[in-house]
Amino acid sequence: MEEFSGLFKKMCKTAELIQRKWEPEEWDSYCEKGDCDDGFVKDVHLNMISKEDLKKNYIWLPKHYEIRERLFPMFAGGAVKIIESIEKQFSEFIKDNIEQVQSHFSEKPDNIMNVLAVLFVMECRSPKVWNFDTEEWTKTQNN
Repeated sequence: MEEFSGLFKKMCKTAELIQRKWEPEEWDSYCEKGDCDDGFVKDVHLNMISKEDLKKNYIWLPKHYEIRERLFPMFAGGAVKIIESIEKQFSEFIKDNIEQVQSHFSEKPDNIMNVLAVLFVMECRSPKVWNFDTEEWTKTQNN
């Protein structure tokens, strides 16, 4: 079991792109749709609940490595060169955004890389950015 911040849960809950792309796998972390409190979450056990019920009633709380392993190849169409380019963009994104994220997640430092990965996907693929003041996704200036 892992502990996730309520803010990260809220980010994931409203990150429609990430939730749409979620194909539940064994041991994914999730929380009920109404749970945005700090705390520990359960892991998915697909033998106990169907993928359809998971997607309907729960929120995927992806770890950064899951986003990189599952979503980056999906966005790149599986092309290795494009995946490498996405990884490079992600590294730059981390450098540019880590201080801001650390300031909001100082009490839950284990969430920082997960938050950065969600922010990256949403900004590059939605394109939406997280507004820490209003705690919601907003469209980027380019849209």
